[in-house]
Amino acid sequence: MAFTQSNIEEFRSCLADFSKPFQKSFMRQAYMDAAKPLIQEARATTISKRVKQSIGAKYYEDGSPEGYLFVGARISKVWQGYLARWEEEGTKERVQKKTGRRTGKITASWFFNLAVNKTQGQIFDSLYNSVTGSLVKTINKWDKKKLV
Repeated sequence: MAFTQSNIEEFRSCLADFSKPFQKSFMRQAYMDAAKPLIQEARATTISKRVKQSIGAKYYEDGSPEGYLFVGARISKVWQGYLARWEEEGTKERVQKKTGRRTGKITASWFFNLAVNKTQGQIFDSLYNSVTGSLVKTINKWDKKKLV
């Protein structure tokens, strides 16, 4: 089964019946389950160990019941953000200003674009199963807490 506009409206109305913390927990779980193939593929295709460690996902709330998920290189450390961009887009030959030493160039690997292209169909095909599986997991978790 695929999501259509009518399904999304029905989904939003069902989601509105639950508390905000439950909605957040549920959507975060669904998005993370759907994004796992993309994260795994991006980590597998990257060259740098530091970039590989920084690739992940973060759920954000934007006022709508669904929110959104950001997948990419986390910028918790200064070097992680720009290093991923360098590896994706590549750089030209660089020379240090003070010493004149050549530091080489980074050849573009397009690791993230390749991962997106390879897993995009898989993600959208598995989205319905991710959402329904997430609902079951979240209900079981919240039942243990007795908060639903």
